[in-house]
Amino acid sequence: MAQWQDKVAVITGAGSGIGAGLAGHAISRGMTVYAADVDEAGLARLASELDSERLFCAVLDVSRGDQLANLAERVFREEAGRSEPAVQ
Repeated sequence: MAQWQDKVAVITGAGSGIGAGLAGHAISRGMTVYAADVDEAGLARLASELDSERLFCAVLDVSRGDQLANLAERVFREEAGRSEPAVQ
């Protein structure tokens, strides 16, 4: 578990299904998670279920490059470049 502690993940599709499961798992491993989805209600549900200071939700459409760029800028600004790809 220590290998994931204090790492940062950006998870798209986090409002439900596999994305929500990944977000929960990452939080349980001590990661900071930026959860993104177009489904605002799904993200609200995720935030309520996980109830974590390490979870940050962003409503966005991944097909919109400008919205992804804004999220990337936010993550790098707030996390000082700590985000690393966990899945390639």
